[in-house]
Amino acid sequence: AIAGNPMSGKFIAYADVTNARFLQTFENLKPLLALTGNRMQLINRGATGYEFRMTDGSMLGMRPGYHNWWFGVSDGRFYLTNHAEWIDAFVPGQTLRDCPWGKQVKGNIVYWGMNLASAIEEAGQAYGSHAEWNQALGFLQGLDYMTFAMEDMNKSHLELETIELQQTLPEVFAGRDTVISDVWHRQVAFKKGKIYLLEAASGTGKSSLCSFIYGYRKDYQGIISFDGQNIRNLSVSQWVHLRKTSLSMLFQELRLFGELTAWENVRMKNALTGYCQRKQIEEWFRRLGIEGKKDQKVEQMSFGQQQRVAFIRALCQPSDFIFLDEPISHLDDGNSRIMAEILKEEVNRRGTGVIVTSIGKHLPLEYDRILKL
Repeated sequence: AIAGNPMSGKFIAYADVTNARFLQTFENLKPLLALTGNRMQLINRGATGYEFRMTDGSMLGMRPGYHNWWFGVSDGRFYLTNHAEWIDAFVPGQTLRDCPWGKQVKGNIVYWGMNLASAIEEAGQAYGSHAEWNQALGFLQGLDYMTFAMEDMNKSHLELETIELQQTLPEVFAGRDTVISDVWHRQVAFKKGKIYLLEAASGTGKSSLCSFIYGYRKDYQGIISFDGQNIRNLSVSQWVHLRKTSLSMLFQELRLFGELTAWENVRMKNALTGYCQRKQIEEWFRRLGIEGKKDQKVEQMSFGQQQRVAFIRALCQPSDFIFLDEPISHLDDGNSRIMAEILKEEVNRRGTGVIVTSIGKHLPLEYDRILKL
């Protein structure tokens, strides 16, 4: 259950806890977080609580800047809040044990309980008048709570089918008399399940395009939309969700943690998503020839080895589209072929769309469409 406004203000979320060893999960994260050089910290607050601090939210696909949350277990419930004063003092709503049918639930489910009166009030404050929202949601009057239950959390994932560019152009190119491109100042659609190659000379905006679509930069003209929705209108929480479930990115500069080992970089990502089995990740390390480098710090590895680590990390999350910005610039033909084989296997299994950029050396794939920037 959630109280408050997670998108723009104070909030607290909570859920039932039935496993006595639940908090041990977070204790196990401490050694890994310690390796980030205090950029992420997990601090004990009493016997059953923690404070999590992060110096830059973009490290986890969130808005840039400092973040901190408090979480733990109180009265048999797990809580998560950005306002410490609400712990034990402000927990409206319900969980399964408050529901008449709660004891009948068996197995693992995803459950959400919402206080409708509170939700309507919050929506009115954030997006319009209270009266307007009361009128719009009039069919819900008389209900105290609305509950949703789902047997499989994966079923709650809303798929991203199309990324569309409409007359999009980096602002830095706006002063040019002519722009000859298959992408810029055009209407282009990227479809899930298809494989695209963007060929580009240096300085034509290929990395900028990836940053635009990933939501890191907004210095462009025109429109970029996801399934018809202009991405300029997406909220922070929507971006967080998209980066966790729909968009995976292998940046040209990789953005690995140099002070962590290769395995720790990948493990940190997979610990957040829980998407890949350890056996599968180890197999990718073996096939890409870096099995013996798992325990080596990334800063001590060659750039080509780092590219392979970043590629594995990019696979360790669900995605509707995966972007690879010059993924084989420092790889030999053999490792380029193996990377392409692994990517094709995952595309066939997941139905993912792939967008590859290149300034010369191409990832050897059968592309559905080749575009020139």
